[in-house]
Amino acid sequence: MKKILIVEDDTVTAKIYRTRLEKAGFAVETAANGQACLDRLNEVAPDGLLVDLMMPGISGIELLKRIRAIPQFQSVPVICYTNAFVQKLIDEAKAAGATHVFDKSTMTTTMLVEAFTTATNPS
Repeated sequence: MKKILIVEDDTVTAKIYRTRLEKAGFAVETAANGQACLDRLNEVAPDGLLVDLMMPGISGIELLKRIRAIPQFQSVPVICYTNAFVQKLIDEAKAAGATHVFDKSTMTTTMLVEAFTTATNPS
């Protein structure tokens, strides 16, 4: 079973995505912020991460850079999403190593499941 680590400071949002990903057959862990993610990254050893770009403390962009600096996580799919869906932020996320960036307001749970299914099962 593929493991996904959700990094989201809003507990309701994290629960919604966790429930949907679990129904799709993923094992899911959550981290409430960037530091919690970094603290648990090796323990969880996720096959993919879902990262909110707009978080207090360590931003999603900074978190992504730190994840990509760890050799064993350089190729792990990291799907990012944000309410501040502006081109500059999308470009920064992609430059930092995001596999995909979604607009939180238009992303559906089906789109999220499809993105993780594709990203964690390369052909």
